[in-house]
Amino acid sequence: LDYEFLRSEGLKYIEQLSSRIWTDYNIHDPGITILELLCYAITDIGYRTSFPIADILAEGRGEGADGGPEFPTAAEILPMRPVTVNDYRKLLIDIDGIRNAWLREHTGTSYYLDCSESGLSRKPLQGAASRKITLGGLYDVVIDLEEAADEKTVKDAARERLHENRNLCEDFVDIKTVKEQEFILCAEVELAADADIDLIQARIFHEVQRYLTPPIRFRSLKEMLDRGKRTDEIFNGPILRNGFIDDDELDEASLRECIHLSDVIRILMAVDGVRAVRDIKITPPGEAEDGGRQWTVDVEKDHKPVLDRNTSRIVFYKDHLPFRADEERTGRLLRCLEALERAEEGPALTEDLPVPSGNVRNIRNYYSFQNHFPRNYGIGEAGLPESASNERKAQARQLKAYLLFFDQLLADYLAQLANLRRLFSTDEEIDRTYFTQVVDSVRDVEALYKDYENLGSAIQAMTEDEDLFIKRRNRFLDHLIARFAESFNEYAWIMYTRRQDRDPRDLIRTKTDFLKHYAEIGSNRAGAFDYTKSGDLWNTYNVSGLERRVAHLLGIRNYKRRNLFGIKYEVYQEKDSDGVDEYRFRVVDDGGKILLSSSTRYATKEEAVREMKLALGLAMTRKGYELKETSDGRFYFNITDENGEVIARRIEYFDSERKRDEAIRYLMDFLFQHYSDEGLFVVEHILLRPKGPGEEFLPVCVAADCSDGEYADPYSFRISIVLPAWSERFSDMDFRRFVEKTIRAETPAHILPRICWVNKEQMAEFENAYREWLDHRASGKEGGGDALNKLIDILSSLKSVYPEAVLTGCTDGTAGEKTFILDKSNLGTRKE
Repeated sequence: LDYEFLRSEGLKYIEQLSSRIWTDYNIHDPGITILELLCYAITDIGYRTSFPIADILAEGRGEGADGGPEFPTAAEILPMRPVTVNDYRKLLIDIDGIRNAWLREHTGTSYYLDCSESGLSRKPLQGAASRKITLGGLYDVVIDLEEAADEKTVKDAARERLHENRNLCEDFVDIKTVKEQEFILCAEVELAADADIDLIQARIFHEVQRYLTPPIRFRSLKEMLDRGKRTDEIFNGPILRNGFIDDDELDEASLRECIHLSDVIRILMAVDGVRAVRDIKITPPGEAEDGGRQWTVDVEKDHKPVLDRNTSRIVFYKDHLPFRADEERTGRLLRCLEALERAEEGPALTEDLPVPSGNVRNIRNYYSFQNHFPRNYGIGEAGLPESASNERKAQARQLKAYLLFFDQLLADYLAQLANLRRLFSTDEEIDRTYFTQVVDSVRDVEALYKDYENLGSAIQAMTEDEDLFIKRRNRFLDHLIARFAESFNEYAWIMYTRRQDRDPRDLIRTKTDFLKHYAEIGSNRAGAFDYTKSGDLWNTYNVSGLERRVAHLLGIRNYKRRNLFGIKYEVYQEKDSDGVDEYRFRVVDDGGKILLSSSTRYATKEEAVREMKLALGLAMTRKGYELKETSDGRFYFNITDENGEVIARRIEYFDSERKRDEAIRYLMDFLFQHYSDEGLFVVEHILLRPKGPGEEFLPVCVAADCSDGEYADPYSFRISIVLPAWSERFSDMDFRRFVEKTIRAETPAHILPRICWVNKEQMAEFENAYREWLDHRASGKEGGGDALNKLIDILSSLKSVYPEAVLTGCTDGTAGEKTFILDKSNLGTRKE
C-alpha cells in the first residue's frame, strides 16, 4: 500500500464529509496528524500482508516451521492405488527378489449360458440356445525372479501385495514364473587394430542380453527431475519403497514377442572398437544349423529370451585375420559388467518434495500507532507530566479512547492474518473464524476500559456468535474441498431441509473428516478390500474404497464392516440389599468415562435394552436433549422422550454452557461411532464365482433365444450394495434418493451397482451369511460351497423396502399423512 495514495484518498473523504466545518488540511492540524499516522499504520499492515505465504502460514509453529496448515505433500496426495498394468508391474518389481513382472488377462474361467433354462453351466450345451461367457476382471501374473530368490517366498509376498492393492471387481488367479527360451548368436565382426577382443565379446554378450531382457532401474527423485519428468508424472501410480521407476523404461522392459536382427546389428555397431558386421544370425538352438538368415525371429509366448553364451560363436577380424576370444577371460569381464549393472540397478530412496519452509515473523505483534504521535499530545509512552491539569489528562484519555477504535481494528487484522493457518485448518477444535487480540501497548490502557480483565472474551463475543461461526467455517471448508474438485452443496442442502434437529456442527465435522482422509479417499476410490486377511474381515476398516468414499460423502462416521442389525447394547445388573434383580444401562467411552446413564431401574434385561435403544436414538439428535441450569449457576443435560420424561442423564455438572455443549457434541459423536445403524455392504460378484463342486451360480434372467445374452454375465464388473432401510436418515425418501445418486456417481463407470434397501430381518440373514462366507473364503479351504450357496440365495432374494404409507383419494388425504407413491413406499394399513 502506498502512503501518499492513502493520504490523498483520506483527504478526499474529509473534503466530501466535512468541508463546511473543516478547511485547514495542513500538517499542523491534529486531524491531519491522525490521518497521516493511520496511513502509516496501514502501510505496515500492507507490508506484513505481502510476506511470503510460507512465512504467514508458519506463524505460531516455531522457527523453521513448514509453510502449510495440513496441506498434503506430493508423496501423500499425488500417488494412487495401482490401476493400469504398469502400476501393478511397478508394485511387483518393488518386491525384493523380483526382477520384472507382467500381467496377463485370465481367459480360463468361462461358463455357458443356458438361455432356455435361464441359467449357467460349466460345460457347453448341445442342441440348446447357448452362449459362452468368459469372466472379465481376472488376471494372471508372470514374474521374473532374481537369481538368488526363493520362489515360494517371493510368490507369497507377491500374492499378499496384490491382494492388498486389488481393485473393485477384479481378482488375481495365478502367479507363475517366466520361462526362458535360449537363443544362439553367430556373427563375424571386423574390429579396429587396437581393440581388446575379449572385452568386446563380453560387451557384445552383455548388450545383446540387455536388449533381449532390458533391466529396470529404481531412480531417485533427483534423477527423475533431471530426466525432465514433471512432479505429477513422478508421483503417478502407487508409491514404492525402493524409489521411482521411469514409465518409458518400464515399457521397454516388456516381454519380447520377436527379435529384430537389425536391432542386434545396431547394438554391435555401438560397441566401441567394432568397425563392421560381416555376417550375423540369431536363432533358437534347433535352428542354429540353418543357413538362412531371418530378419525377425519369434519368441514363444510368455517366455524370456536368453542368450546362450556357451553355444554362441563370434569370429573377429583384424586386417582380414580371424581371431577368437579367450572364453575364460571373457567370462570374468562379463561378470564384472553384470556386477556394475546390478550396483546401478539397486534400490533408491523414495523421497518426497520438501514443503517450503517459512520464517516466523511474529505477525500478530501490534504496537499502537498512538505511541508515534508527537510528544505534546501526551498519549505516547512518555505520557503527560505530573504537573498537567486534570482537564488536560482527561483530554488525553478521551483521545486515547477515540483512537483505540482504530487500534482495535488494526490489531484484529494482524490477529486474523497471523491465524490464517487456522482458518484453513481441518482441526475440528477450531472454534472461531474471526480472531481478535487486546491492544496492550497503550500507556495506562487498563484505565480506559470498565472490565479490562475480561476484555479479550468480550471483544471475541461481539465479533462472532455461534451462527456466524458455523456459516464462515463451512465457507472455509468448502473452499478447501473445492480445491479437490469436490462439493458438499447437495448434502448440506439435504441435511438443512430434512434434518434440522441434528447438531449444526455435524456438517463441519463431516467436511473436516473428509478433508483429513482425502489422500486415502481420493487415491483408493476404486480399491477393493483384502479378502485374504482372515482375522481382519469383520468389525474392521478393511473395506473397499467405494465404501470409504461414500461413507465420508454421506456423513457416515462408522463405516466398518460390522453388524448393522445386531448392535450390542450392554446393560448391567444393579446389586443392592433388597435382593431384587434390577437392571440399568449406561454408555462408557474407551477411556472408562460414563457418558450417559439410565434414569431409573428396570425389572428385566429386555426392558432395559429397549429403553437404552430409545435413549440412544434420541441422544443422536438435538431434539432429545433437555438443557438445564442449577440454582448455583452450573449446567447439565438430560435425555427426554417426546412426552418430556427423562429416560437418561449425564451425571456431571459443567462450569459453563460452552463446556456442556462440548460434552454433548462428544457424546453424539461417540454414539454415531459405536451405536449407529447407518452403514453399507458392497458385495463383489466376481468373488462369488464358483470354484469347486457343489457351488451354485448366481441367477441370470435372459430371453429364451439368447437375444440379450450379451449382457447376461452376472459376475463381471457387478456389485450389490446392501443398506439398512430402517435407519433414521435412510427411511427419509429424499435422503435415500440422494444416497443412491451418490453411490451411482461414485461407482467406477465400468461397474454396474445393484442397490438394495433391506429390513432388519433381511439384514440379519444377510450379515450372518456374508460373514460365514468371508471366513470360508479367507481360510482358503475346500468345501465352502454351503457358505457360498447360502449367501447367493439370500443375496438373490433381497428386495428393497420402503416406508409404510396409505392409499388416499385425490382430496381426502389428511394433512401430514404419508401417502402412497409408486416405487417410493410400501402400502400399509390406516391406523384409526
